[in-house]
Formats: sequence, structure tokens, C-alpha cells
Amino acid sequence: MGVKGYKNVMFIGIVFLVLSNPISAEEILSAEEVKKLYTNKTFDGENIIKDEKYRAYSSEDGTLKVEYTNGQSIILEWQVDNKGRHCVAKRWAKQEKCSKIVSAGDGVYKKITNGRHVHTMRNFVEGDQL
Repeated sequence: MGVKGYKNVMFIGIVFLVLSNPISAEEILSAEEVKKLYTNKTFDGENIIKDEKYRAYSSEDGTLKVEYTNGQSIILEWQVDNKGRHCVAKRWAKQEKCSKIVSAGDGVYKKITNGRHVHTMRNFVEGDQL
């Protein structure tokens, strides 16, 4: 096979790899999917930045109860903004942090804030299990 033939085979191989392993926006949850995922659900989470594990309950009224494995707990507020991001705020601060929610597969979700993976969540179950 000549150089020209080799280049064609390489090009076809690269195109096949790109098409068979797309990185697409389909992994990012829509606003409705985020609402459905969190509303009236208890889940396990890990703050990647602080290396903290927690269990949380996300109520229908926008309350987010978080219990850390070190025994501390906090009550926050949550909502989904008009961009479909999951937003969390301390009740007394009202300064929201909003993140895209990305499905990592197998019931695992990642919060992405400003392009950075900040939390991993899994084991979503119905109701308040705290």
C-alpha cells in the first residue's frame, strides 16, 4: 500500500473512532431531567474538592438537607435555573452555586461547575431516607 492509501486508511480509522465514541451534549441533563433526578430524592454524594462524603435529601419545596460522614449537617436551598443547572445556596447567604449535571452512567452523576468536576452523586432513592 502506498503512502496515499495509508493516509486514506488512517483518515477512515480516525473518523470511525470519532463517530463511535462521541462526546456529546446528550450526557448533560436537561432542566426537566435535573428536576426529576433531585425532587424528593435521597442520595449519596462526594465533594471532590474538599474530599468530603455526605448523604442528602432534596425536597420538593427546595430544601436540601445534607449530612456529612463526620457528623455535621447543614440545610441549604436548591433549584434548577433557566439554563437547566442545579443551583444550591446557603439560606443565610443567598449566593447560589450552579452546576451542570452530567450522567456518568450506571446511576452516577457529576456536578460540573465552571468546567470543573466538583461533586459525584449516586444511589438516588425516593423520599427522605435520612
